[in-house]
Amino acid sequence: MSSAGRRIATTALWLVIIFEALAMGAAGGGKFVGSHWQSLFVEWGYPVALSYLVGAAEVVGAILLLFPRLASYAAGGLAIIMVGAVVTQLKHPGAGGWFAAAVHLALVVVIGVARWPRRMVA
Repeated sequence: MSSAGRRIATTALWLVIIFEALAMGAAGGGKFVGSHWQSLFVEWGYPVALSYLVGAAEVVGAILLLFPRLASYAAGGLAIIMVGAVVTQLKHPGAGGWFAAAVHLALVVVIGVARWPRRMVA
């Protein structure tokens, strides 16, 4: 890939990272404000405490996405959360839908793959 192509790819990746960091940070922070998320978690059959755990993990993951050496690990953790979100939305349709969660899952997987350390290259 040419240097211009690398710059475009790097810029595009950073745009995706910033978008996901903002989205995950807002979603995670929202779980600490008001009672909307807590009531949804209870409606879905989860304990209220899980909403706070997921929210904290989303906020921490969002921050760690911004550090290239940690982004792949953060993306892996966020991917696990988003798989849970997709499954929950499929089992309990109506509260936002599975498609948005699936898009965020796809984007964090892209980040994770793009930022995966290349230490094992022979």
